[in-house]
Amino acid sequence: MVVVPKSNGDVRICIDFTKLNESVKRENYPLPAVEESLAKLANARMFTKLDANSSFWQTNLAEESRPLTTFITPFGRYCCNRLPFGINSASEFFQKRMSETVEGYQGVLCHMDDVLVFGSSQEEHDERLEKILEAIGKAGLTLNEKWNFQNRQSNSWVKSLTRRVVG
Repeated sequence: MVVVPKSNGDVRICIDFTKLNESVKRENYPLPAVEESLAKLANARMFTKLDANSSFWQTNLAEESRPLTTFITPFGRYCCNRLPFGINSASEFFQKRMSETVEGYQGVLCHMDDVLVFGSSQEEHDERLEKILEAIGKAGLTLNEKWNFQNRQSNSWVKSLTRRVVG
């Protein structure tokens, strides 16, 4: 176990799940293709970037999986009740959960815990954002306070996505 300080003053507890990961059955759920994402953004002018709060920790571990995550500290033995960082299938599992949450909605892209809502106009963007926020709430997911609302054309998430494709 390693305790790593976070930029906000909190700490992140990191556990080495190497041995457990050798036996974990992978979800093998693909991340969205960058080219597909860029094509969807072609006419977008308004953007809001949302970020899931402590993404993996929002997912309960199955009761039978919890003892497998047991770790020892100077204060005793503990196991995870929620999906911990370090399990090799965690990102795939969370991507699937987020994709299923926004499935069927227009103007939204998910990349694990990042959600980009977009529209070609303010009105279209706002309607889509309202629907996505409702869907995320119904799924029992919470978002960080660091939302980036309606960042016209200068959205860093879109720029980084473009750089990965264009080079």
